[in-house]
Amino acid sequence: MPYKIPNIPTFTLKGVNDKIQDLQTILGDNLSWLDYSFGLCEHAKRQEGGEIITYPAQWSANKTDYMDLRPFPDDTYSYAFWDIEDPAEVVYNEGMPAGKRKFAHYRYSVACIVVVDIKQIDNYFTFNETKSKLREDIVNVFEAKTDMLGFSGTFWITGIYEKDITQIFKGFTINKPDEWKFPYQAFRIEGQLSFKRACPVSNTYTIT
Repeated sequence: MPYKIPNIPTFTLKGVNDKIQDLQTILGDNLSWLDYSFGLCEHAKRQEGGEIITYPAQWSANKTDYMDLRPFPDDTYSYAFWDIEDPAEVVYNEGMPAGKRKFAHYRYSVACIVVVDIKQIDNYFTFNETKSKLREDIVNVFEAKTDMLGFSGTFWITGIYEKDITQIFKGFTINKPDEWKFPYQAFRIEGQLSFKRACPVSNTYTIT
């Protein structure tokens, strides 16, 4: 990828960003073959070749330039990041008076995109065998580890993409998709993320 491989920190985040950061950490801690686990990406735009392209942007530290997380055929590292769709569903306790409907539950349609070069992970088994194990590893984390590790929300899988790189990276510009070939592999794990809104606090801001 066209950036220096970073050390991915965690930040003091709120709302859906915070919940996805928790999932980011669980994923990174439980997939031994995953080199870098990023959090929620931004939909960034720039001009490229006379057209405006959209790419998943992420940073490794505050106030640094965005990194482009689209896959490239010469990737030698495995990584994951998250995306969300608008709008979020906001649900209050039904049957309660309006003045008592506090601390809503939020539900987001989310996706975890995982990119790997299979031959960098295992060259003993066939690529297809390794691919099947990687998929199972990801699902195992989401179905078991989120509950076991005390994740303060609920995430459940609703769909998996693994064939078409343009569908896996839907919403983003993929140049030359035909160059993305096996044993380069990507998965898009779509799901629903639900959590209760945290108690309000007074946020502070600093201009330097």
